[in-house]
Amino acid sequence: MDDDHDSLMPELVVGAFVLGEAMSSDLQAKPPELTRRKPDSFCTALRWGCARIPGAVTGKVRRLSTLSPLWWTRRAGMMRRPSMDEAVGLLESELEAGGRGLADLDTEDAWSAYLRFGRRLFDVSGAPDADGLLFQYGIYSFNGPAAFTLSLTRQFQVTDGQGDHDHFVQVECELQYGFAPALQALGSFDSWFFHGAGDDLDEWARGLSGRAAWTTIRTFKPARIRVCQEQV
Repeated sequence: MDDDHDSLMPELVVGAFVLGEAMSSDLQAKPPELTRRKPDSFCTALRWGCARIPGAVTGKVRRLSTLSPLWWTRRAGMMRRPSMDEAVGLLESELEAGGRGLADLDTEDAWSAYLRFGRRLFDVSGAPDADGLLFQYGIYSFNGPAAFTLSLTRQFQVTDGQGDHDHFVQVECELQYGFAPALQALGSFDSWFFHGAGDDLDEWARGLSGRAAWTTIRTFKPARIRVCQEQV
């Protein structure tokens, strides 16, 4: 009996090898769409039901179904775009981010805060001019006596129930400087940026800060800074 068993071993080994080769060839012959591959992004991981969790140990993968409701709530908050009704509060938060009041800010402080505010995307319509930034200066009398004023404005388009234009809402950081001759000599200027137009915000900002006029304006401390919102 032992001799018969030993004599079958080579045949079993060969048979197992042939079967393994056949199975391997059969797997390779499957269409590409049936070949499952490792997720290579968070979006792909969503489809596969697993994702790498920010802050987790490198290499650890967890099923999305095991994530706590708190994790999902925080994630949704990070991805949510604020409404235009929150714009004034967010602009004021950026201006006061360093713990100083508006009266303590210089021109560069206000400009940096405005750009941080400008990089934040809001929940607006998909129209190219639905969300715009306006940089303008000149002798204006928006509220009170005429003075050289730098206006840093965010404009949102408001649509009606059919999705058509209804009006604009402007959120403005207004810097007033008085009547310094060097500022009056600059005349007036304005420049627009729209998030929906495909332009680069940082490139727009560099172009403005590279102007000779900005070199003059930034050396003056505003006599007054005001944040306001109006419908136009």
